[in-house]
Amino acid sequence: MIIDMWKEHASGPLHLLHVGFGAGGLIVPQIMAYFTSNKLPKSKDISADLCLSRDNLTNQVNRTTVLANQTTAYNAEPSNILQYGYVVVSGIIVVVSLIWFAYGFLERNRTAKVTSLTSSTLKDKFNLNACVPGRPACAVFLYILIFFWIFVAVAGELVFAKYLYSYARTVSCWPKSEAVDLLTTFWLALTAGRFIGFVSASFVHMKYIILFEGIGNTIIAIILFLFNSNHYVLWACVCASGLLIGPCYPSALAWANRYMIVTTTGVTLLATFCGISNILFLFVIGYFIEYEGIQVITTFVLILGVLIGIVSVVMKSAACQLGDRFEKEAQNEED
Repeated sequence: MIIDMWKEHASGPLHLLHVGFGAGGLIVPQIMAYFTSNKLPKSKDISADLCLSRDNLTNQVNRTTVLANQTTAYNAEPSNILQYGYVVVSGIIVVVSLIWFAYGFLERNRTAKVTSLTSSTLKDKFNLNACVPGRPACAVFLYILIFFWIFVAVAGELVFAKYLYSYARTVSCWPKSEAVDLLTTFWLALTAGRFIGFVSASFVHMKYIILFEGIGNTIIAIILFLFNSNHYVLWACVCASGLLIGPCYPSALAWANRYMIVTTTGVTLLATFCGISNILFLFVIGYFIEYEGIQVITTFVLILGVLIGIVSVVMKSAACQLGDRFEKEAQNEED
């Protein structure tokens, strides 16, 4: 595990590890672009409805009409062609999975020996006292903080990744090529943000990085909410959001590593709970998009931005109270 291997220097490698996720998000939109239609529906009425702004959606009748027209428009997309894009992406995933399977199969004997030497009981795996010795309640509090941070950050990623293209096409009326470029730019910025996190983590303490990311996301969310109809503001906010929201997940783990012993079980639980929470989040935002329209995503971005700003302040306060465990160890060695 990277945290066990690098200890107080794990912040950089954690960010570098997660660069691969952004790289995948960068490539996939370009692959799918070849399998999507360049044309919006020919009906002028439908095209106009697709580009209605939030201010025009004043009553339920208008919302229902727009929803029906959007459904008609999306059904005009040649879905059988779109499926080939999913086949290509799925094929890449299968190939990579087979490589990992082959690696695991070839290394099974060595892995079995290591496992036998490091095996522990189920009680040991869930021992919170091992995370913050003598203060298990503190460990629970820290895990809750990290959970909320990761949940909000990944939810923000989902909003942009799932709905940014549709927002640009239907609300801002952008052509397909520019909408694809906007989504690709978001993933490029996200990937760059994680690489910048890899570099900056060697020079800046994680308690300051966390605060900068949280407050930065809040400011960007407010600007996007207020000026989302401006073409250049949308471009700028998408780029800035990618840069700041990208490193949030590895930053959370790197931050936690400075204040408690992050076990493999803890990382697994966080990833599992966040996966479940984000599935539920997709149901929630899907419901509002169905009844309010795709333009509601700027409201969700604002809510998530405010929440992550608040959590970052709480995490910074907790860091000041607890103190860096590696700095404490170094001081004890000197004494």
